[in-house]
Amino acid sequence: MIEKQIAVISPAKFPGRTGDATHYWEIINQLIVEGFKVVLVCPKNEDPEEMVTPHNLEIIRVPYQPPRLHQISGSFKTKHYIQVLFFLLLESLTVFYILKSKRIKHVIVRHSVLTMQLPLIFRLLKVRAIADGETIVDLFKGKINTKLLNLIKNYEKKMIGIYAYYKSSSETQGQKLQEYGIPKDRILIIPVTININKIPKFPIEEIPEHTFGYFGVIERRQGVDILLNAFELILKKIPSAILFILGEGALKDELKEFVLRKNLSQNVIFDSVSREVLLNEYFKKFRIVVIPRPKQSDSTDHILPIKMIESLAAGKPTIVFDIPVMKEFSRETVVVVPSSDPESLANAMEELSLDVSKMKDYAEAAHELSIRYDIGTNIKKLINALLGTDLMPRQNRQSKNKNNNKVDGMI
Repeated sequence: MIEKQIAVISPAKFPGRTGDATHYWEIINQLIVEGFKVVLVCPKNEDPEEMVTPHNLEIIRVPYQPPRLHQISGSFKTKHYIQVLFFLLLESLTVFYILKSKRIKHVIVRHSVLTMQLPLIFRLLKVRAIADGETIVDLFKGKINTKLLNLIKNYEKKMIGIYAYYKSSSETQGQKLQEYGIPKDRILIIPVTININKIPKFPIEEIPEHTFGYFGVIERRQGVDILLNAFELILKKIPSAILFILGEGALKDELKEFVLRKNLSQNVIFDSVSREVLLNEYFKKFRIVVIPRPKQSDSTDHILPIKMIESLAAGKPTIVFDIPVMKEFSRETVVVVPSSDPESLANAMEELSLDVSKMKDYAEAAHELSIRYDIGTNIKKLINALLGTDLMPRQNRQSKNKNNNKVDGMI
């Protein structure tokens, strides 16, 4: 009997501290709990950290570290094209060998410019795959000429057509994917999910007052610069306020220079820590989480960030901007700032920080809502779709009937 195997393919950096790496790590651990052997295929990491590998997980690295997306999107230099093409070649060879030699027929893959060729391999090897992520065309929009952009868009649509399903993290993302041309019956709406029982909760009254936290990638598209400008305004009214900015990214050095220039070093604390340290040590240092992601007018506006779910599960009062994905949350659960500017954000942060009763209400509502994002329930829907035992595309259902109830590719 062939052991139940699932390959997880991601261009993220493992071990990771936030974002995609954290999300996929949660999925991997729950797949193992459900009885699967998981093969994680990811890029080489030249700055490895200690990583505890769960039983029934095999990590296979593409022998090359690609440029990160913020490098690619920032300049499109010739060297970046060469580096990406070289990575795609090595990744293709690695994935083909692993899937074929291990006879793996089911894959979960992060759809991105660094995995855009893999659907061709899935089709060749008759592998059933579920993908998620933002559309590739968004990375190039406004940066290349229209004809080339249309070629990329047409290519991407054909590649997406090979996936069994495209996983959406929100209703709004599902709607945008339909507008992009993906049939509704091939869009699998499953929110970002985590093991909520592993997220520590600290009572607000045990945390120092007027403390705020941001954690994640420190990039302009995440609005961290807007947050810092807003915090500078808050200090004029609450001089004792503290802001924690936790993570790494291309904008970090610029923000540090801003803090030094404005003499904010006593009030703004930068750090980069593991997820375990973040949850168990830093979550007890700030009362309010701020997720200042402004509208980008692309697919990222509809993707639910994992830090949102971590904040809810921790019972953190959370402030967000009014972008499409955040509109799915009740105003009794999170504070939604209508305008993505520093002054509006500063007003919301100040008002919430001064009202302990309101903070407690948001904390309670957040924790109650987080139950729907628990991975124990949501992973079963993903597994059923991946194995073809539920929500099967019409052609697979017909194939099953013609082959004595035997689904092509079933483990």
